[in-house]
Amino acid sequence: MAISNIDLRVNSQQAVRGLRQAQGASQQLTKSVGGLRQAFGFLTGGLLIAASVRNYFKGFNEAEQARTAVRTLGVDVDVLSNNLLHLSNSLEGAYSQTELLAASYDVASAGFTEAAEASQVLEASALGAVGGMSDLGTVSDAVTSVLNSYGLEADKATKIVDGFIQTQNDGKIIVDQYARQIGRIAPTAKSAGISIDELNAAIATITAQGVPVEQTFTGLNQAIVSILKPTGEAEKIAKKLGIEFNAASLEAKGFGGILEQIAASGATTDQLAKLFGSVEAMKAVFPLINDDLVKFNENLLKQADASGVALKATDEFQDTLSVQFKGIINQIGNLIRALDQGLGPAFKEILGTVSDIVGNLAEAVALMTDVQLGESYRQLGLAGSDISLGSPFSGVASSQFGQGKGIARLQSAAMGLNPMAATSTQELEKMRILIQKIDNQARRIRPGNPNAPAATEVIAITGNLLELIAVREAEILATKTAVVDTEDDTNTKIKDRMSLIDQILSKNSVEFDQVTELTKLYTDLSMSIRSGLVDAIEGAINGTRTLGEVASSVFNQIQRSLIQYGVNAFLGSLGGGIGDFFSLSGGRSLGGRVVRGSSYMVGERGPEIFTPSSSGMVSPNSGGGTSIVVNVDASGSNVQGDNQRAGDFGRVLASAIQSELIRQQRPGGLLA
Repeated sequence: MAISNIDLRVNSQQAVRGLRQAQGASQQLTKSVGGLRQAFGFLTGGLLIAASVRNYFKGFNEAEQARTAVRTLGVDVDVLSNNLLHLSNSLEGAYSQTELLAASYDVASAGFTEAAEASQVLEASALGAVGGMSDLGTVSDAVTSVLNSYGLEADKATKIVDGFIQTQNDGKIIVDQYARQIGRIAPTAKSAGISIDELNAAIATITAQGVPVEQTFTGLNQAIVSILKPTGEAEKIAKKLGIEFNAASLEAKGFGGILEQIAASGATTDQLAKLFGSVEAMKAVFPLINDDLVKFNENLLKQADASGVALKATDEFQDTLSVQFKGIINQIGNLIRALDQGLGPAFKEILGTVSDIVGNLAEAVALMTDVQLGESYRQLGLAGSDISLGSPFSGVASSQFGQGKGIARLQSAAMGLNPMAATSTQELEKMRILIQKIDNQARRIRPGNPNAPAATEVIAITGNLLELIAVREAEILATKTAVVDTEDDTNTKIKDRMSLIDQILSKNSVEFDQVTELTKLYTDLSMSIRSGLVDAIEGAINGTRTLGEVASSVFNQIQRSLIQYGVNAFLGSLGGGIGDFFSLSGGRSLGGRVVRGSSYMVGERGPEIFTPSSSGMVSPNSGGGTSIVVNVDASGSNVQGDNQRAGDFGRVLASAIQSELIRQQRPGGLLA
């Protein structure tokens, strides 16, 4: 056998080096994970602390709000808070002091404003809420409703709640449902003389037989009202059945007594329907009388013996883990609320200080970002820091150096202000406030300080700036006064010019009206003559009028026109109201120009006086005109005329008109 020896050599140095690197990386990863775990631990602890602080302030705020709300009702909050703290502890934390205090607002609103009374109502309500699977506010509202409806004092609150729980025990109803409905029926039951025990026994009996809670309360309420105010038909049926169905019988015999009469009467369903008048009332009554009121009477006895059932129910529920856990949390809250008495004022002061700091900081930021004064305010802020921080605590030399920098900054802040560039008194006021602050900072440097001369120089600069502000303010006010005076003068001149224009227009209008009147006069004369000529021709043709009659008619018309013109002129010249009335500026029924303040006669269907408040035009009614054509048929007439006679008539008529016009133009005439 041949044997061969093989020499195998392995270089493991590189592998060992790799393993060592992996081990180092693993250790580094372990450290990183540990650091991460530690960081998460710090983060978690920080979050828990933050949550605790937030919850504390939330509870503090809720308690403070509840105290403030109750105090507005005249309740002694300090006494009440102390009572409720003891009550919460006696309830083993079923409700915290803050929850009881919040619920006390509605209790006090119901009239129980004494701390002792409110505490009694809340204690009973808390037992009812825990044992009746409801909330404190709902039960306390029901308790106060029953107490007020029956005129009971607060010390009867526990008995009322015992009745609530007993009703829950005997019927298919829980206190939460009961409490939400009892306020609807309690006043009616009290007015009918029905006790709360009878009412509770009826509710328990009806709901136990499957009638829904809301229908039970509605039906009972209607049944009671039917007895209090029976209809005429119900009274007849009651008399026929031999029962007393009215308010007096209800007060004397009670609700149970009335029901016993009905059950014993053998009334039919139809008769019961007519007695109570509604299906809802019958649904409430039938469960009560079906067994001749046996169950109702049993429940009524239980109501009388219900003392302590609310406390018993509460104890049973407090044995559950959820209630115990809630109790522990509430008791911790009570402990914290007890600390509020000492910590509360301190926290309020701290919060007030923080609020002031934040407010001042916001104001400082706004000032430093101001377009005109921002840089000076920034220098002022830095100067204040230098003067304050450059104190003897850091050594005399360092202190004086820091104060020197501050004085330099103050000088820079003051030199950056130019009051003469201000355009309003508001800008000057802002500048004055800033200068005063610079002056105050400079005066912090006491005499004897090496920086005192520089501080005095800054004070002098601020004094000069204040003088410049006074000068510029006077200039701005003087400019405003001059502008106002100029505007007043301009307005006065405009008014004077408008008045002059109105006077000119008024005078022109009077002259225009006078011309118009003369034109109207001549027009009337012309129309009279024209009409006379037409009448003469018609008379001559028809033989109905002589030339003398025609001439007389024409002269009468001319005389009337002249007299009317003269009378108008005379009346218009009178002074006072009469003259103003008759001195109209003319008629405008056919349109024309009008002037502000003048009076005109207008109105197509009757005279109306129009005095415009501004000048303008009156537009005439643009209705269509009417042309009248008269055809004269002179055929067969034996009256004849010739040109000679017509010419003679015209000359006579013209001569008469001319002579009358000349006469009226003489002194004393109408046209003079």
